[in-house]
Amino acid sequence: MEDEKETNSSTVNAAAKQHNRVVYSSQAIHHVAQQIASLYWSLVSQDARSRDAFARGIEKTTDLSRQMIITKLPVDLESPEASEEEHLHSYRQLRERLASLDSQRQQRQRRLDQLQHLQRLIEPFEDPQKDVQPNLITKDGELVQELDKMRMLVARVGGRIAQQKRSSGVPENRSYSLPGSDRRLEELLDMPL
Repeated sequence: MEDEKETNSSTVNAAAKQHNRVVYSSQAIHHVAQQIASLYWSLVSQDARSRDAFARGIEKTTDLSRQMIITKLPVDLESPEASEEEHLHSYRQLRERLASLDSQRQQRQRRLDQLQHLQRLIEPFEDPQKDVQPNLITKDGELVQELDKMRMLVARVGGRIAQQKRSSGVPENRSYSLPGSDRRLEELLDMPL
């Protein structure tokens, strides 16, 4: 019995090892690792190039409305032409203003998204005569018709109850219903049709 277990166990282990060798070969693992390293270093070099580009100055075609570019702008201008204190101070002020304007733009964009979401939520209520319970708005709607049917039914049921009381000889002051229910029934029967 134990020999069978060992044989089955060794067979399963051998199959698992073979599967791992085929699926997770060292070459495939090495290849994936190289791709990850290559992508990482290309990203790092792009970031370094963009910083170097800003060190030489900002190009006219740079999109200063993008937050990623604004955050990559250098804090101090490192240009030999901009060595004067005036230019450095002006650059810092402009950079701070650009950052604050970007922050305001982001806040307004979030507010716009919120308002557009609310607008989409209230779209079904824009035409209440057509969309929002048209049976309550129109005089001859379905609800008015159903209420008329209900009044007629109440009147018929009330008439039958009164007829049954008279035929069974139950005195008017004696009732099998809950206290106050006769008064409610009379109020229902007195409702205009």
